[in-house]
Amino acid sequence: MSKINSISEKDKIIAAATAMLARQHGKRKTTMAELAKDLGFSRTLLYYYFPDKAAIFKAAVAKVADEHYGNLLRLTNSGTLSPRDEMRNSLRQRADLGRNFYAFGLYTVMVVYQNDPEMQEIRNREIGYYENLLKRGMKKGDFRKVDARTTAELIVDTVDGITNIHLSRHDEANNTFDGVYPRLIAVTDLLVASVANTK
Repeated sequence: MSKINSISEKDKIIAAATAMLARQHGKRKTTMAELAKDLGFSRTLLYYYFPDKAAIFKAAVAKVADEHYGNLLRLTNSGTLSPRDEMRNSLRQRADLGRNFYAFGLYTVMVVYQNDPEMQEIRNREIGYYENLLKRGMKKGDFRKVDARTTAELIVDTVDGITNIHLSRHDEANNTFDGVYPRLIAVTDLLVASVANTK
């Protein structure tokens, strides 16, 4: 098996897992057998690349998180938004990401319960983005003086917390994103207002 084919097959598995997680709203409903059938691969091939379902799930979440982080950096690099508008847009992108890929919200569950270093890195990267955004906003006078790191952590915790509370309050038969999405949009405005410089 050539290296090129190996990379291609692994990427196909991750893409299929991402699509299946998005459809099924979480890894609990996705089995290795279903994933293999979706791909037309044998379960043996899946296990060649990934030791278990959780590893495939983690790779899918990491891929989606990488794409989301790239979108955040594009907001920063556009140079057309004030820090306040960039924060509003970035939080709305996060809400849209959750709506379009509900399983992404579950990465925080993996952090809490498995203390996984890769999932922690995803969280820390997002916190770092908001920390830098807050510092730029304070420098330009868009944001009031705050502890940028602590506030960035609170922003990420708030968005993740609302998603996780929603997940914990609903059974699988009623597990849609419709209930949490409006709350995330409302929180977007609340978070921006909480750091905005009103002078």
